[in-house]
Amino acid sequence: MYKYGLPLVKSAKKNGGTKPLLKKLSVRLDRYDASIDFNTWTATVKLRNKTFKLKLLHRRSYLDKFRSRKWYEVVVRWLPGAQVEVIIPFRFEHLAKTMKR
Repeated sequence: MYKYGLPLVKSAKKNGGTKPLLKKLSVRLDRYDASIDFNTWTATVKLRNKTFKLKLLHRRSYLDKFRSRKWYEVVVRWLPGAQVEVIIPFRFEHLAKTMKR
């Protein structure tokens, strides 16, 4: 997010523009910068030198089916109205059926 915002601010200052409009403030974090605790349903995110704990607010019955799956990154997105959205993509294995001809 910092790498996205810094060039926008520099170009706005160089062109004599006013405040730049930052869109899509999101960060993709891999397993080294984020962790998920499936017992307390929290995501711990490390951004720069700070650590944040975010509580997952989805239904427990929905989240339970992801306990056994492996996740590979966490996407944290800032929304208007001071809301934070956490997206956790999981790995799924698709078994292809062999067709008889």
